[in-house]
Amino acid sequence: MQDRREFIKNTCSMCIAAIGFGMLLTEESCKPTAAIATKTNNEKISVALSQFENKNTLIVKNSSLEYDILLVKKTATEYTALQMRCTHRGADLKLKDDKLSCPAHGSVFDFDGQVLESPASSPLTKFPVELKGNQIIINLKKS
Repeated sequence: MQDRREFIKNTCSMCIAAIGFGMLLTEESCKPTAAIATKTNNEKISVALSQFENKNTLIVKNSSLEYDILLVKKTATEYTALQMRCTHRGADLKLKDDKLSCPAHGSVFDFDGQVLESPASSPLTKFPVELKGNQIIINLKKS
């Protein structure tokens, strides 16, 4: 039979382990989903519409891209594609909640690419987007 001290020690250890495991699960489920993109030619990237199931944002990655692209679902037929590169000093941006933030100097951008917090003063690069059948086509020519 356990004494009181050993019982409390074991119970606390189990609680700490459960909390830690729960935090890992929560952190993993909050990570943004990366989209699988296919380069259709030198100027366009294609993302399957089905990758947006139950999501409003996707991070588009492709080996031909210098920076990732955040693809934002505005409506069922309207999407925005933003280059995830800070306009202040060119650092990679991170998706946090409903904003893009720069870990280097603290700039923050909204999902339309507009600056919410400096030191950046220019909006993010936007790419034209069109729907073709079950594909979202991102035109890599900057708009």
